[in-house]
Amino acid sequence: MILAERGVSDEFLAQKIRDLLDAKTIQYFQKDGVVTDEREVEALETQRKTAELAAKLKGLLREQPGGDNTYAGLIAVVVQVMQEGGA
Repeated sequence: MILAERGVSDEFLAQKIRDLLDAKTIQYFQKDGVVTDEREVEALETQRKTAELAAKLKGLLREQPGGDNTYAGLIAVVVQVMQEGGA
């Protein structure tokens, strides 16, 4: 209730998660201290963590004692599907 009152609705959170599943970053290349090129690349770690969060929220991923994920491969599959535009 407190979150919704401050504008953090389920819809807001869902959209934020969706946006982060497509996260990008800029990778810079330099020579002798001068930036020579930049490229937009997938922010794979952000996408992975977001996919893990989404899977946990949906009850598809549970932590085992010791921190190992029950469905460790699910995260990679979800990220791959999202990159291919499957959802």
